[in-house]
Amino acid sequence: MSLKLNLIKKNLKHHNSLRLSSEAELFFEYENLDELKKLNSHCKKNNLRICALGEGTNTIFPRNFKDVVAKSKNKKFKVDKNTVKIGAGVNWNEAVFKTIKNGCFGLENLAGIPGSVGAAPIQNIGAYGSEISEFVKNLECFDIKKNKVVNFLKKDCKFGYRKSVFQLNKDLIINEVTLILNQKFSPNSSYFSPGIFSVKEDSNDIKYAMNWANKIVELRESKIPNTSDYPNVGSFFKNPLVSEKFFQNNKKLEKLKTFKREGDQIKLSAAEMIDKSDLKGMRLNNLGISSKHSLVFVNFGITTSREVKELENRVIDVIMATYGIKLEREPIYL
Repeated sequence: MSLKLNLIKKNLKHHNSLRLSSEAELFFEYENLDELKKLNSHCKKNNLRICALGEGTNTIFPRNFKDVVAKSKNKKFKVDKNTVKIGAGVNWNEAVFKTIKNGCFGLENLAGIPGSVGAAPIQNIGAYGSEISEFVKNLECFDIKKNKVVNFLKKDCKFGYRKSVFQLNKDLIINEVTLILNQKFSPNSSYFSPGIFSVKEDSNDIKYAMNWANKIVELRESKIPNTSDYPNVGSFFKNPLVSEKFFQNNKKLEKLKTFKREGDQIKLSAAEMIDKSDLKGMRLNNLGISSKHSLVFVNFGITTSREVKELENRVIDVIMATYGIKLEREPIYL
């Protein structure tokens, strides 16, 4: 039985958290891999490409999409002891709390991060000393070019700080994520200074982990503006990594905090650099840097991806001139 393709025209303003005016001439929601394969065959015949869409929380949309925009509705959630398989269409924060309810632990510090499960490995999402790559077993993907399902083990994903192989290979669409979690809750407090962040211990692991994750969500919300009231894509720039030699030879960096070392590299705070460069609260028409968090670009009205790029370049130029460091963007332009 052949599958019918329901390709529709779609306004995507409310499908991206920066609320950029954007429109897809062809939009398709798929439930499973059979539907995605059918779509891919259609696209190949009509010389079209597929642009996979999650929840649009870490992406910057163009005014008009030339490609077919495809969104996964795969809501699978299967637990086998400490192994959890989750569909790409599941909301990430919902997945975190669902794992806790099922007695699987480890994702608590990643609670509150917006977006879908399918998008999470692409950027190797992380927060408060934890990253999704720590828990990935394998990913089930659909390869557009090969028109077949392929599986990636953790080592194949080439995870790094806010990066993975999926950023470079646009032919791969993540359909399912398999994680190996812990059956005993042990809070990850490595990021926090003593006394800064604390949750009362509880002999019930699920209750303790739930309280910890809720506290993490509160912490995130106190720093990053709510996208409903202040449209944004979260942290816009990555925290730069520099060599120890570069750090020692650059006197301008001496007064900056170093909050994590990775190998022979030192991680600096992009937010602190922006703060000390007096860019916090800067506006470009209806787009501006949040007065609440220096890494967040906020849409205060109607703006475009072109203005986003202009503000991005202004910040990059100032930081480069001041500190000799080129900031890297986190969100992806589609």
